[in-house]
Amino acid sequence: MSAFDGNPREWDAFVRTVPAAHFSHQYEWMRLIEDTYGGDARYLAAYVGDELVGVAPVMVRKVIGDGRVIFATPFADEGGFCVADQAAEAAIIEHVVGLGHGLGAAYLEVRQRRPMDGDYPCDESRVTLDMPIPADVDTLWGSLSKNMRKKVRRSERDGLTSEAGGREHLADFYHIYVANMQELGSPMHSLRFFEELFDRFGADALTALVRIAQTQEVAGAAVALQFRKVLAVLCAHSHRAHLSLFPNNMLYWALLEVAVERGCTVADFGRSPRDTGIYEFKQSWHMEDHQLYYTRVPICGEPEVGERRTGSAYALFQRLWPRLPLSVARALGPRIWARLPI
Repeated sequence: MSAFDGNPREWDAFVRTVPAAHFSHQYEWMRLIEDTYGGDARYLAAYVGDELVGVAPVMVRKVIGDGRVIFATPFADEGGFCVADQAAEAAIIEHVVGLGHGLGAAYLEVRQRRPMDGDYPCDESRVTLDMPIPADVDTLWGSLSKNMRKKVRRSERDGLTSEAGGREHLADFYHIYVANMQELGSPMHSLRFFEELFDRFGADALTALVRIAQTQEVAGAAVALQFRKVLAVLCAHSHRAHLSLFPNNMLYWALLEVAVERGCTVADFGRSPRDTGIYEFKQSWHMEDHQLYYTRVPICGEPEVGERRTGSAYALFQRLWPRLPLSVARALGPRIWARLPI
């Protein structure tokens, strides 16, 4: 077990051979986070002889409430370690814990779709939802429920249109994204984060927009990233002033069409807590849910798991944040986001 000192292309070539690999395992993902928000990216690798058998992109970050923490991987719904076998994972964990002791880190958080070996605190409050994608749009359309097809057709009759693109739509997307995040009482990514995403991942990054045909006003927008045959939807938001037109229906359908056009076999719409409105909406598309395991391996602290958004400080923040001028929230939001344990 050692620090990876090879070429980033070698790293990414290995990642693409591991069936359970996630887009956040790619070399540039942590570089993107580090350059945008800070943190200390560490690229670790496990070898058997000269053969690379596992990689661990981990980041040391200082977060609100817990101090210094190690994440595998940061700012992603899932990630964990990218390994060819469990022996490699055990070696990586041992190495990271040793690294954490030297840095005074409270714990290591590993986010993945399977439980880790060992009796560690684990947050199981979230699932990720995805949908199998057939080879053609007609089959995809037929796989939807009759009710969902009616909803999409209704959006079309009400004058909504959709289009897919790239970086040229970022300003439209970010305008809706920032307003929605503030309304939800949450800080947000910086515009620079999304700009860097397109700079670093090129044609694998995309946007989707929903417009009101009569005025050409943007009613919904999304950013997604393709990795192998998976289209991962990073953010999807609709303008609150136009919710009566149900732009989310058209936006999700547009993303599914893009997935077909790109030859994807899965569209991943990200994590949600069970039994919430967004979870039920995703389920109405016949998506499959997969349990997420956010395991915290103690290092220099005793980590707790569970919902932290119930304290008085968070409640006060949620009340005050939507009242700020949007320009202030847009300036402060990314600074707060950079210190959250996400």
